Amino acid sequence: MRATITGPDNEDGHLIVSELHDWLVGDAELRRSARIHRVTRESAGTMGALDVIEVVLGQGIAAANLALAYASWRSTRPAPPRVRVTLPGGTLTLTDDSPEALERILAALREPPPGASAGTTGARDADTARAEAGGDGAA
Repeated sequence: MRATITGPDNEDGHLIVSELHDWLVGDAELRRSARIHRVTRESAGTMGALDVIEVVLGQGIAAANLALAYASWRSTRPAPPRVRVTLPGGTLTLTDDSPEALERILAALREPPPGASAGTTGARDADTARAEAGGDGAA
């Protein structure tokens, strides 16, 4: 599974993505179970490029490690910034480091990608993910 993490769409977004990337790469447990890359993408909504973090998770424990590393990073921020996590099943906008936000991350990471197996009940779209995360995807 691939997760893409973006920061706010402003001047601080690059710094936030850089700091979060460094934190995730520094987490030995996560680094053993996932591939973590910082990439630059063109963005139609901004004046140029957008820095993102791509995390490729190979197993269930990697999802838990990502959620824990993220929560740990958020707890070190004096005013946690809004971060967007895009998964195959939708997008979550995270605004705090509460236990509920951590559980929403874990639930989204456990959700199989749309069409992953014949046993799935159908594709989960971004609207469904937002509704499950509290209406607008905010955590």
